[in-house]
Amino acid sequence: MKCVGLLQVFCLLVLALAAGPISAQAQRQASPAMSGRMEMSLKELKLTDDQMKAARQIKANYAKRLLKVRSDIIAKRIEFRNLIRDPSASEEMLRAKGKEIEAMDVQLIREMIDFEIEMRKLLTPEQIQLWCNYMDPSSVKKVKK
Repeated sequence: MKCVGLLQVFCLLVLALAAGPISAQAQRQASPAMSGRMEMSLKELKLTDDQMKAARQIKANYAKRLLKVRSDIIAKRIEFRNLIRDPSASEEMLRAKGKEIEAMDVQLIREMIDFEIEMRKLLTPEQIQLWCNYMDPSSVKKVKK
């Protein structure tokens, strides 16, 4: 049983050490889905220097927070898997750990919403329209020619 605890500590340590290089990469890229569109949209929006600086700061802060929540979710999932394997773990313990993971999933959504709200605050109404079209091209209404 002591080996399982040491294995958990080792796994969390590996995650923590891996977070250094990942964190630097995350500052350049908020998420794979957003990276290209985000950079393209910032260039296409013709932001002022102040807007560009603020947008990059918002993006970097978002990436850091996202990385933290995702690493916490991974740790909780490891804990959940260990509980599943433990014959003495009760159903209540399993459900409680599941609710912790669920709450963190909700936090990911909240972080995304916070990011979009912060970005929206620094844009003009015209830039908001353009930015939304870049971020969600499927929502752009098709114009018949």
